[in-house]
Amino acid sequence: MKSLITFFAICLCTQTFSQSKETLAIRKFREENTNAILKEYVDFLTIPNTANDTAGLRKNTDFIQQMMQQRGIQNVQLLQAATPNTPPVVYGEVNTPGATQTLIFYAHYDGQPVNPAQWAKGLEPFQPKLYTDALDKKGTPIPFSTQPIDPNYR
Repeated sequence: MKSLITFFAICLCTQTFSQSKETLAIRKFREENTNAILKEYVDFLTIPNTANDTAGLRKNTDFIQQMMQQRGIQNVQLLQAATPNTPPVVYGEVNTPGATQTLIFYAHYDGQPVNPAQWAKGLEPFQPKLYTDALDKKGTPIPFSTQPIDPNYR
């Protein structure tokens, strides 16, 4: 009986701790590019995206299209809505030979109006900041840098 329990424990550990080549490649890419990924994200967050700011929304669509094109996404374009004052859809395709299903990713890039008075002290909309920890854990602001990023930063 002990042998059987040991066998199943080993099998469970093997399944739990084994990772696919794809997962390891993604992790390696993220670790090697953390600062660039964070910089791009911060640049994106600085663009105002409230639904009533058409100039800001246009900057958002331009930024999203550029990100998609840099990643090799094809047929990147804006699809205009039939309803007036509706932000356009940013569309792109990743064609995979032999694929039998279609996968759609959808995300909003237009946000709700913001009230800076309701933000925590020292924070403002569209001005991202990096903290050593969560605000409720007394995190302190630090500059975005080229040094390795601590996963506990917020």
